[in-house]
Amino acid sequence: MPICQNCHHKWSWTQTFKRLFTMRRTLKCMYCGENQYQSVASKKVTCFLPLVSSFIIAFIYLFNPSQTIVYLSSGFVFIIICLLMPFFIRFINNNDVM
Repeated sequence: MPICQNCHHKWSWTQTFKRLFTMRRTLKCMYCGENQYQSVASKKVTCFLPLVSSFIIAFIYLFNPSQTIVYLSSGFVFIIICLLMPFFIRFINNNDVM
């Protein structure tokens, strides 16, 4: 889970998951109110995970299973990726590094 670089509070999974779907570049810490930015390495990983899920789904589709299996496995992979993504978020204090 991400940790605020100012007050060193650890964000909960729920707080991080909610923040994943915002379009803002800055994320405000709920504890100290300071702006936090997602690190470059963290952005790369969180962009890479959906790509991996696409390859997994394409690989499953290659074996010509029924559409039900493709839909169920796609949903399962999507849910797993969404559940794991908050664990890969890391914060930095300034946006200069990007």
